Amino acid sequence: MSLMTLFLLTHMPNPRLNKRIRLAKEIGSAEVVCIRRAQADLWEKEHHDVPHHIFEQHYPDSGRILQRIVPALRFVRYAYAHMRKTRPKCIYVSGFESLIAASLYRVMKPKTILISEVGDLRELYTRDSFLSKRILLTLNKVLYARVSLLVITSEKFYEQYYQHLISREKVVVEHNIPVLDAFKSYVRKSKGKYTVGFIGAVRYIEQLKMLIKSTARLPVDVLIAGGGENDSVFDEIKRFSSSYTHVRITGKYNYSSDIADLYGAIDCVYAVYDADLLNVRIALPNRLYEAAYCGLPIIVAKRTYLSDIVQKYSLGYAVEHDNEAELTAVIQNLLENSDITDTFEHAGRAFMDTIAASGVDIHLRRLIGNDA
Repeated sequence: MSLMTLFLLTHMPNPRLNKRIRLAKEIGSAEVVCIRRAQADLWEKEHHDVPHHIFEQHYPDSGRILQRIVPALRFVRYAYAHMRKTRPKCIYVSGFESLIAASLYRVMKPKTILISEVGDLRELYTRDSFLSKRILLTLNKVLYARVSLLVITSEKFYEQYYQHLISREKVVVEHNIPVLDAFKSYVRKSKGKYTVGFIGAVRYIEQLKMLIKSTARLPVDVLIAGGGENDSVFDEIKRFSSSYTHVRITGKYNYSSDIADLYGAIDCVYAVYDADLLNVRIALPNRLYEAAYCGLPIIVAKRTYLSDIVQKYSLGYAVEHDNEAELTAVIQNLLENSDITDTFEHAGRAFMDTIAASGVDIHLRRLIGNDA
């Protein structure tokens, strides 16, 4: 009998979660229940042979707690009804509301495997407030008592927050390695104007503006590829860049078919985010692994775990997230020292060699295999 894993997501599957869906298909079968947010339509369905039950609605961001309650309850009810109907062997969740629904279901079906994946640490969880320190922490302790496995993309997430919720032996750190099949056609750029690329969900507006302004007087093009985390963010960066002739914005892309060409169109990866945010200081985004795999230098923000990794493995440069002059100097240095290109290629290869095989693969096969 095919063992079904249900992916319960508060967003459309992103490249990282599409990797998990692919793995679930190899082990048994998969279904997806997810939200398509009207104001943040970043990704499209990738696995067309997997049923996707898409709950379409306007969904406020995580900082707007009161406005989020009603749509969250609607989704929890919808997801719970689907679980009762399909009776999944394993539930793989991403998002707070998804975890609530899956935990409720596991009360009724305690043998169900429940895996929670965290790609970002919500700022709300770590604020110095009664809501964060008392209500949310207590609720998360109840929810994580029912979690079989926690998947995190940065060890710092556990050190900062999740050590209070779940034992370390139930945690696996999964490096955000790209889907390598999507890079089969990748060819490193070898001619044309030097191009700095921001690839991914368009956010951190001030840092994108800094990139545009810092390169305005340099012989450099800027490529911004990806949809906005909401419509207003995307519209703002389009308006701001409209007066700069060296900037090209492509909008939303299909990861499987487009990512190799996007990286083949740039010479340097820009991943400077707002380091005043805790999540930025401790996260390891997939840009790190994509840049390393492609052998391209990456520019990141100082005072972050990401910058520690970049500097330790000589993968690129770190700048203050609000220092335009420092960024200009780094890009100028890259322009004047084109002979260091091979250095980043070798460094990227060495870094990728240090990364362990997929922990999720091993754990998921073990968890499901034990009861197969």
